[in-house]
Amino acid sequence: MLPLPFFDHVYVIDFEFIAKPSEHQIPVCVVSHEINSGETKRLWLFEESNPQPPYSISENDLFVAHMSSAEWGCHLVLNWPLPFNVIDTFVEYRCFTNHSYERRGANLLDACKAFGIDTISKVEKDAARDFILAGAPYSEEDQEYIMRYCESDVLEAAELFKRILTVPDFNIPTLLFRGEYMKSVAEIEYYGLPIDTDLLHELQENWEKIKFKLIKNIDKFGIYEGTSFKINNFERFIQVNNWM
Repeated sequence: MLPLPFFDHVYVIDFEFIAKPSEHQIPVCVVSHEINSGETKRLWLFEESNPQPPYSISENDLFVAHMSSAEWGCHLVLNWPLPFNVIDTFVEYRCFTNHSYERRGANLLDACKAFGIDTISKVEKDAARDFILAGAPYSEEDQEYIMRYCESDVLEAAELFKRILTVPDFNIPTLLFRGEYMKSVAEIEYYGLPIDTDLLHELQENWEKIKFKLIKNIDKFGIYEGTSFKINNFERFIQVNNWM
């Protein structure tokens, strides 16, 4: 049992979907794994009429996913309610690693690798994604392959979540607060934002000039090179001024 006694269920979920530029996701399938009971459920969604969630969605349920805005976008497409409680393993992994100067990826495979969790290979993952994005028709064998791949993501994310909970001083309310934001991201992506397209095009056409002018105005200490902030220059500036 995880140290989360105030939740009835802890669901780790993942959707596979087709994503076309500037369009809503087209859900293909969803897999859920309830950590406390160990129960895993698969549900095929592509071209299904009015599918219902394979899990409960109540104030006492916790949902976990990696880069979860994609999952909540699928909820919106399917007209399913958004969960009340969300923890996003992508966000939490970023919180652990953003302070490092080392360049690190943050997709599910990267995060699992950092915690020593066995995963499928990147080659396998890329092949499965390409297969899904190629679209219909999907045979019964195709559906099984896709849902098996989706399940592997879910079980990897479940193990990642367990490892995250072992990090000292983790704070559930803080994790839930960040998870709440990922629901907002999904709604922003789903509904869109009004844009002044004329101003946007003007900014795009002049973006390099704008960046150079801003940097010229603020960079009195030679920290930037072109439009790139250089950490070595910044460190040297701190040392010269004895701010260590």
